Amino acid sequence: MSDRALLEVRGLRTYFSTRRGLVRALDGVDLTVDSGETVGVVGESGSGKTLTAYSVLGLLPQSARVVDGSILFQGSELRGADAEAMRRLRGSGISMVFQEPLTALNPVFPVGVQIRDVLRAHGAVPRKQLRGRVVELLRHVGIPAPDHAAAAYPFQLSGGMRQRVLIAMAIACSPRLLIADEPTTALDATVQAQILDLLRHLVKEDGISLILITHNFGIVADICQRIYVMYAGQVVEHGSVRSIFAAPRHPYTAALLHCIPVPGDDSSPLATIEGSVPSLVEPSVGCRFAVRCPHAQSRCRAEIPSLRRVADAHWAACHYAETLGLAGVPACDTPSPVPAGD
Repeated sequence: MSDRALLEVRGLRTYFSTRRGLVRALDGVDLTVDSGETVGVVGESGSGKTLTAYSVLGLLPQSARVVDGSILFQGSELRGADAEAMRRLRGSGISMVFQEPLTALNPVFPVGVQIRDVLRAHGAVPRKQLRGRVVELLRHVGIPAPDHAAAAYPFQLSGGMRQRVLIAMAIACSPRLLIADEPTTALDATVQAQILDLLRHLVKEDGISLILITHNFGIVADICQRIYVMYAGQVVEHGSVRSIFAAPRHPYTAALLHCIPVPGDDSSPLATIEGSVPSLVEPSVGCRFAVRCPHAQSRCRAEIPSLRRVADAHWAACHYAETLGLAGVPACDTPSPVPAGD
Protein backbone atom coordinates (compact mmCIF):
# COMPACT_ATOMS: atom_id res chain seq x y z
CA MET A 1 0.00 0.00 0.00
CA SER A 2 1.40 3.40 -0.98
CA ASP A 3 1.98 6.10 1.63
CA ARG A 4 -0.77 8.26 0.12
CA ALA A 5 -3.35 5.53 -0.53
CA LEU A 6 -6.62 6.10 1.28
CA LEU A 7 -8.43 3.09 -0.20
CA GLU A 8 -6.75 0.04 -1.69
CA VAL A 9 -8.78 -2.83 -3.15
CA ARG A 10 -6.86 -5.91 -4.26
CA GLY A 11 -8.16 -9.04 -5.96
CA LEU A 12 -11.79 -8.35 -5.04
CA ARG A 13 -14.17 -11.14 -5.97
CA THR A 14 -17.90 -10.80 -5.30
CA TYR A 15 -20.21 -13.63 -6.34
CA PHE A 16 -24.01 -13.98 -6.45
CA SER A 17 -25.89 -17.21 -5.84
CA THR A 18 -28.73 -17.58 -8.35
CA ARG A 19 -30.93 -20.34 -9.72
CA ARG A 20 -28.81 -20.35 -12.87
CA GLY A 21 -25.62 -20.83 -10.86
CA LEU A 22 -22.86 -18.75 -9.33
CA VAL A 23 -22.53 -15.32 -10.95
CA ARG A 24 -18.93 -14.06 -10.82
CA ALA A 25 -19.99 -10.43 -10.77
CA LEU A 26 -16.60 -9.10 -9.67
CA ASP A 27 -13.60 -11.20 -10.58
CA GLY A 28 -10.29 -9.88 -9.30
CA VAL A 29 -10.85 -6.11 -9.14
CA ASP A 30 -7.90 -3.89 -8.14
CA LEU A 31 -8.50 -0.22 -7.35
CA THR A 32 -6.60 2.47 -5.44
CA VAL A 33 -7.64 5.96 -4.37
CA ASP A 34 -5.11 8.40 -2.92
CA SER A 35 -5.88 11.14 -0.44
CA GLY A 36 -7.39 14.19 -2.13
CA GLU A 37 -7.76 12.39 -5.46
CA THR A 38 -10.72 12.10 -7.80
CA VAL A 39 -10.94 8.72 -9.57
CA GLY A 40 -13.44 7.82 -12.28
CA VAL A 41 -14.85 4.30 -12.70
CA VAL A 42 -16.42 3.84 -16.13
CA GLY A 43 -18.00 1.08 -18.17
CA GLU A 44 -21.28 -0.16 -19.56
CA SER A 45 -24.22 -0.98 -17.32
CA GLY A 46 -23.59 -4.28 -15.56
CA SER A 47 -19.80 -4.00 -15.70
CA GLY A 48 -19.47 -4.01 -11.91
CA LYS A 49 -18.95 -0.32 -11.13
CA THR A 50 -21.64 0.10 -8.48
CA LEU A 51 -21.15 -3.42 -7.13
CA THR A 52 -17.53 -2.55 -6.38
CA ALA A 53 -18.71 0.36 -4.23
CA TYR A 54 -21.31 -1.80 -2.47
CA SER A 55 -18.66 -4.43 -1.77
CA VAL A 56 -16.40 -1.82 -0.18
CA LEU A 57 -19.23 -0.50 1.99
CA GLY A 58 -20.63 -3.92 2.92
CA LEU A 59 -24.02 -3.14 1.37
CA LEU A 60 -24.42 -6.38 -0.56
CA PRO A 61 -27.75 -8.25 -0.76
CA GLN A 62 -28.08 -11.61 1.00
CA SER A 63 -27.49 -13.48 -2.25
CA ALA A 64 -24.04 -11.91 -2.69
CA ARG A 65 -20.79 -12.24 -0.79
CA VAL A 66 -17.16 -11.23 -1.10
CA VAL A 67 -15.34 -14.51 -1.59
CA ASP A 68 -11.78 -13.25 -1.98
CA GLY A 69 -9.63 -10.14 -1.93
CA SER A 70 -8.61 -7.33 0.37
CA ILE A 71 -10.26 -3.95 1.08
CA LEU A 72 -7.95 -1.63 2.98
CA PHE A 73 -9.23 1.77 4.12
CA GLN A 74 -6.68 3.96 5.90
CA GLY A 75 -4.64 0.81 6.41
CA SER A 76 -7.44 -1.17 8.11
CA GLU A 77 -8.95 -4.29 6.54
CA LEU A 78 -12.68 -3.95 5.91
CA ARG A 79 -13.29 -7.44 4.57
CA GLY A 80 -14.67 -9.49 7.44
CA ALA A 81 -15.38 -6.44 9.64
CA ASP A 82 -18.46 -6.87 11.85
CA ALA A 83 -21.75 -5.09 11.21
CA GLU A 84 -21.23 -2.49 13.96
CA ALA A 85 -17.79 -1.52 12.66
CA MET A 86 -19.17 -1.09 9.14
CA ARG A 87 -22.09 0.96 10.44
CA ARG A 88 -19.67 3.34 12.15
CA LEU A 89 -17.56 3.56 8.99
CA ARG A 90 -20.43 4.45 6.66
CA GLY A 91 -20.99 8.16 6.77
CA SER A 92 -18.02 9.04 8.95
CA GLY A 93 -15.26 7.33 6.94
CA ILE A 94 -16.80 6.51 3.56
CA SER A 95 -20.08 7.95 2.25
CA MET A 96 -22.03 7.27 -0.91
CA VAL A 97 -24.28 9.43 -3.06
CA PHE A 98 -26.71 6.95 -4.55
CA GLN A 99 -27.82 7.04 -8.16
CA GLU A 100 -31.46 8.09 -7.98
CA PRO A 101 -32.19 10.77 -5.32
CA LEU A 102 -35.96 10.44 -5.52
CA THR A 103 -35.75 6.79 -4.42
CA ALA A 104 -32.74 7.26 -2.10
CA LEU A 105 -34.63 9.86 -0.05
CA ASN A 106 -37.56 8.88 2.16
CA PRO A 107 -40.70 10.49 0.66
CA VAL A 108 -42.56 10.83 3.99
CA PHE A 109 -39.99 12.92 5.90
CA PRO A 110 -38.67 16.42 5.25
CA VAL A 111 -35.12 16.42 3.93
CA GLY A 112 -33.88 18.30 6.99
CA VAL A 113 -35.11 15.50 9.25
CA GLN A 114 -33.29 12.94 7.12
CA ILE A 115 -30.00 14.85 7.33
CA ARG A 116 -30.52 15.32 11.08
CA ASP A 117 -30.97 11.57 11.53
CA VAL A 118 -27.60 10.93 9.87
CA LEU A 119 -25.94 13.35 12.29
CA ARG A 120 -27.68 11.78 15.27
CA ALA A 121 -26.79 8.23 14.23
CA HIS A 122 -23.09 9.08 14.34
CA GLY A 123 -23.22 11.49 17.29
CA ALA A 124 -21.45 14.02 15.12
CA VAL A 125 -23.15 17.12 16.56
CA PRO A 126 -24.57 17.98 20.01
CA ARG A 127 -28.36 17.75 20.10
CA LYS A 128 -28.87 21.51 20.48
CA GLN A 129 -26.78 22.19 17.36
CA LEU A 130 -28.49 19.72 15.01
CA ARG A 131 -30.84 22.23 13.41
CA GLY A 132 -28.07 24.72 12.75
CA ARG A 133 -25.78 22.05 11.31
CA VAL A 134 -28.52 20.85 8.91
CA VAL A 135 -29.04 24.38 7.60
CA GLU A 136 -25.26 24.87 7.35
CA LEU A 137 -24.90 21.69 5.27
CA LEU A 138 -27.70 22.70 2.90
CA ARG A 139 -26.09 26.10 2.47
CA HIS A 140 -22.69 24.45 1.91
CA VAL A 141 -24.02 22.45 -1.05
CA GLY A 142 -25.53 25.54 -2.64
CA ILE A 143 -29.22 25.20 -1.81
CA PRO A 144 -30.89 28.65 -1.68
CA ALA A 145 -33.01 29.50 1.37
CA PRO A 146 -31.69 26.49 3.32
CA ASP A 147 -34.04 27.13 6.28
CA HIS A 148 -37.02 26.74 3.98
CA ALA A 149 -35.51 23.82 2.08
CA ALA A 150 -34.91 21.86 5.29
CA ALA A 151 -38.68 21.70 5.84
CA ALA A 152 -39.43 20.57 2.27
CA TYR A 153 -40.28 17.01 1.26
CA PRO A 154 -38.28 15.38 -1.55
CA PHE A 155 -41.12 15.68 -4.08
CA GLN A 156 -41.19 19.45 -3.51
CA LEU A 157 -37.59 19.85 -4.72
CA SER A 158 -36.17 19.75 -8.22
CA GLY A 159 -33.89 16.94 -9.36
CA GLY A 160 -30.82 19.10 -8.91
CA MET A 161 -31.86 20.16 -5.42
CA ARG A 162 -32.53 16.54 -4.41
CA GLN A 163 -29.07 15.61 -5.64
CA ARG A 164 -27.60 18.39 -3.51
CA VAL A 165 -29.53 17.09 -0.49
CA LEU A 166 -28.03 13.63 -1.01
CA ILE A 167 -24.56 15.17 -1.19
CA ALA A 168 -25.27 17.12 2.02
CA MET A 169 -26.27 13.88 3.75
CA ALA A 170 -23.16 12.16 2.46
CA ILE A 171 -20.75 14.81 3.75
CA ALA A 172 -22.63 15.47 7.01
CA CYS A 173 -20.12 13.57 9.15
CA SER A 174 -17.01 14.76 7.28
CA PRO A 175 -16.03 11.50 5.54
CA ARG A 176 -12.57 10.99 4.04
CA LEU A 177 -13.94 9.29 0.91
CA LEU A 178 -17.08 10.09 -1.09
CA ILE A 179 -18.46 7.67 -3.69
CA ALA A 180 -20.81 9.33 -6.18
CA ASP A 181 -22.82 6.89 -8.30
CA GLU A 182 -23.97 8.52 -11.57
CA PRO A 183 -24.58 11.86 -9.77
CA THR A 184 -25.65 13.71 -12.93
CA THR A 185 -28.01 11.16 -14.50
CA ALA A 186 -31.33 12.67 -15.67
CA LEU A 187 -30.14 16.23 -15.01
CA ASP A 188 -29.95 18.86 -17.74
CA ALA A 189 -26.56 20.14 -18.87
CA THR A 190 -26.63 23.28 -16.72
CA VAL A 191 -27.48 21.39 -13.53
CA GLN A 192 -24.91 18.71 -14.41
CA ALA A 193 -22.22 21.38 -14.53
CA GLN A 194 -23.37 22.79 -11.18
CA ILE A 195 -23.22 19.38 -9.48
CA LEU A 196 -19.75 18.71 -10.91
CA ASP A 197 -18.59 22.12 -9.70
CA LEU A 198 -19.92 21.26 -6.24
CA LEU A 199 -18.08 17.93 -6.17
CA ARG A 200 -14.89 19.62 -7.38
CA HIS A 201 -15.25 22.20 -4.60
CA LEU A 202 -15.71 19.50 -1.94
CA VAL A 203 -12.52 17.76 -3.06
CA LYS A 204 -10.53 20.99 -3.11
CA GLU A 205 -11.89 22.81 -0.06
CA ASP A 206 -12.93 19.95 2.24
CA GLY A 207 -10.08 17.58 1.36
CA ILE A 208 -12.43 14.74 0.41
CA SER A 209 -11.31 11.98 -1.94
CA LEU A 210 -13.86 11.10 -4.62
CA ILE A 211 -14.78 8.00 -6.60
CA LEU A 212 -17.02 9.01 -9.50
CA ILE A 213 -19.00 6.13 -11.02
CA THR A 214 -20.27 6.98 -14.48
CA HIS A 215 -20.59 5.90 -18.11
CA ASN A 216 -19.96 9.46 -19.27
CA PHE A 217 -16.39 10.03 -20.43
CA GLY A 218 -17.04 13.76 -20.76
CA ILE A 219 -17.64 13.99 -17.02
CA VAL A 220 -14.53 11.93 -16.31
CA ALA A 221 -12.45 14.27 -18.46
CA ASP A 222 -13.86 17.27 -16.63
CA ILE A 223 -13.26 16.25 -13.02
CA CYS A 224 -11.04 13.15 -12.61
CA GLN A 225 -7.28 12.63 -12.44
CA ARG A 226 -7.33 8.87 -13.08
CA ILE A 227 -9.72 6.37 -14.70
CA TYR A 228 -10.56 2.72 -14.11
CA VAL A 229 -12.35 1.08 -17.03
CA MET A 230 -14.43 -1.97 -16.08
CA TYR A 231 -15.86 -4.70 -18.28
CA ALA A 232 -17.72 -7.86 -17.20
CA GLY A 233 -16.60 -7.59 -13.59
CA GLN A 234 -12.94 -6.85 -14.27
CA VAL A 235 -10.72 -3.79 -14.60
CA VAL A 236 -9.42 -3.88 -18.18
CA GLU A 237 -7.52 -0.59 -18.17
CA HIS A 238 -6.55 2.17 -15.80
CA GLY A 239 -4.30 5.19 -15.83
CA SER A 240 -4.26 8.96 -15.94
CA VAL A 241 -7.04 10.77 -17.78
CA ARG A 242 -4.59 12.34 -20.20
CA SER A 243 -2.87 9.03 -21.00
CA ILE A 244 -6.05 7.07 -21.61
CA PHE A 245 -7.73 9.76 -23.71
CA ALA A 246 -4.60 10.28 -25.77
CA ALA A 247 -3.77 6.60 -26.35
CA PRO A 248 -6.21 3.96 -25.07
CA ARG A 249 -4.47 0.58 -24.90
CA HIS A 250 -7.49 -1.72 -24.59
CA PRO A 251 -9.98 -2.17 -27.47
CA TYR A 252 -12.93 -1.80 -25.09
CA THR A 253 -11.73 1.58 -23.83
CA ALA A 254 -11.09 2.68 -27.40
CA ALA A 255 -14.59 1.59 -28.42
CA LEU A 256 -16.16 3.53 -25.53
CA LEU A 257 -14.25 6.66 -26.51
CA HIS A 258 -15.26 6.17 -30.13
CA CYS A 259 -18.91 6.22 -29.02
CA ILE A 260 -18.68 9.75 -27.62
CA PRO A 261 -20.86 12.05 -29.75
CA VAL A 262 -18.99 14.80 -31.59
CA PRO A 263 -20.54 18.20 -30.74
CA GLY A 264 -22.03 19.82 -33.81
CA ASP A 265 -21.75 16.71 -36.00
CA ASP A 266 -25.30 15.66 -36.84
CA SER A 267 -24.42 13.90 -40.08
CA SER A 268 -22.51 10.88 -38.76
CA PRO A 269 -24.41 8.02 -37.12
CA LEU A 270 -23.62 7.34 -33.47
CA ALA A 271 -21.01 4.64 -33.01
CA THR A 272 -21.96 1.53 -31.05
CA ILE A 273 -20.21 -1.55 -29.67
CA GLU A 274 -21.60 -4.65 -31.34
CA GLY A 275 -22.75 -7.55 -29.17
CA SER A 276 -23.43 -7.63 -25.43
CA VAL A 277 -21.67 -8.34 -22.16
CA PRO A 278 -21.12 -12.11 -21.75
CA SER A 279 -22.82 -14.21 -19.09
CA LEU A 280 -20.91 -14.25 -15.83
CA VAL A 281 -22.37 -17.58 -14.74
CA GLU A 282 -19.95 -19.42 -17.00
CA PRO A 283 -17.47 -16.78 -18.24
CA SER A 284 -15.71 -17.58 -21.46
CA VAL A 285 -12.10 -18.71 -21.38
CA GLY A 286 -9.65 -15.97 -22.28
CA CYS A 287 -10.41 -12.28 -22.63
CA ARG A 288 -14.05 -11.54 -21.84
CA PHE A 289 -14.18 -8.84 -24.51
CA ALA A 290 -12.87 -11.16 -27.24
CA VAL A 291 -16.31 -12.02 -28.64
CA ARG A 292 -16.96 -8.31 -29.31
CA CYS A 293 -13.42 -7.22 -30.19
CA PRO A 294 -12.61 -6.54 -33.86
CA HIS A 295 -8.91 -7.15 -33.13
CA ALA A 296 -9.31 -10.52 -31.34
CA GLN A 297 -6.88 -13.32 -32.20
CA SER A 298 -6.93 -17.01 -31.27
CA ARG A 299 -4.76 -16.25 -28.23
CA CYS A 300 -7.42 -13.85 -26.94
CA ARG A 301 -10.01 -16.62 -26.80
CA ALA A 302 -7.69 -19.10 -25.09
CA GLU A 303 -5.59 -17.10 -22.63
CA ILE A 304 -6.63 -14.61 -19.96
CA PRO A 305 -4.68 -11.36 -20.42
CA SER A 306 -3.00 -9.97 -17.31
CA LEU A 307 -3.37 -6.35 -16.25
CA ARG A 308 0.13 -5.01 -16.82
CA ARG A 309 1.93 -1.71 -17.12
CA VAL A 310 2.09 -0.55 -20.74
CA ALA A 311 3.25 3.05 -20.21
CA ASP A 312 3.97 5.49 -17.40
CA ALA A 313 0.99 5.36 -15.01
CA HIS A 314 -0.99 3.29 -17.53
CA TRP A 315 -2.07 -0.37 -17.23
CA ALA A 316 -4.08 -2.53 -19.64
CA ALA A 317 -5.31 -6.13 -19.79
CA CYS A 318 -4.79 -6.86 -23.48
CA HIS A 319 -2.32 -9.27 -25.09
CA TYR A 320 -1.61 -6.74 -27.83
CA ALA A 321 -1.74 -3.50 -25.86
CA GLU A 322 1.72 -2.38 -27.00
CA THR A 323 1.36 -3.26 -30.68
CA LEU A 324 -2.31 -3.12 -31.60
CA GLY A 325 -2.41 0.57 -32.42
CA LEU A 326 -6.20 0.67 -32.10
CA ALA A 327 -6.63 1.89 -35.66
CA GLY A 328 -9.52 4.20 -36.34
CA VAL A 329 -9.72 5.66 -32.85
CA PRO A 330 -8.71 9.32 -32.83
CA ALA A 331 -6.27 10.41 -30.15
CA CYS A 332 -7.26 13.28 -27.87
CA ASP A 333 -4.34 15.31 -26.55
CA THR A 334 -6.53 17.27 -24.18
CA PRO A 335 -9.78 15.76 -22.86
CA SER A 336 -12.84 17.88 -23.60
CA PRO A 337 -14.23 19.62 -20.50
CA VAL A 338 -17.74 19.53 -21.96
CA PRO A 339 -19.72 16.55 -20.58
CA ALA A 340 -21.54 14.52 -23.18
CA GLY A 341 -25.22 14.07 -22.35
CA ASP A 342 -26.23 10.95 -20.45
